[in-house]
Amino acid sequence: MQIDQLKPNVIVTGSIISEPIQVLIITQMGASVKLIGQGLNTNQVHKLILNAAQIAQLQATPDKEPFVSKAAEAKERRLVPEVIDDFFIQAAPIAGIHPKENAKGQKVYLLYLAQALSALYPNGTDEKRWVDGVLARKKGLGF
Repeated sequence: MQIDQLKPNVIVTGSIISEPIQVLIITQMGASVKLIGQGLNTNQVHKLILNAAQIAQLQATPDKEPFVSKAAEAKERRLVPEVIDDFFIQAAPIAGIHPKENAKGQKVYLLYLAQALSALYPNGTDEKRWVDGVLARKKGLGF
């Protein structure tokens, strides 16, 4: 790492410091630099005077975060529902449920999941009432 890479908000790590530090203030002191920063693990304030050799032993976060496109971000947000969907498809036959698509080609897993939950929840519970309410309104919900 070079002296000019030390800037406020950069996070530095290295063998000469005890924890990752977010740089708050940098002050040039001749050939050395005074670094004041906050530890990310302990929130402790660190005041260090570092020479060029010590700074060379430090590593810093990149100035710019890696670019993530909106499409990649959207796919990442969809990952959890896709995993749940895949798990349901794999586990459904074991539970005796055989999910199918409706005439419009839509996946109607919610209906099968609601039927399975209705069978599992004890009578008189709020969950059972809610699931049975979904099943009673399945045509209005598009199933």
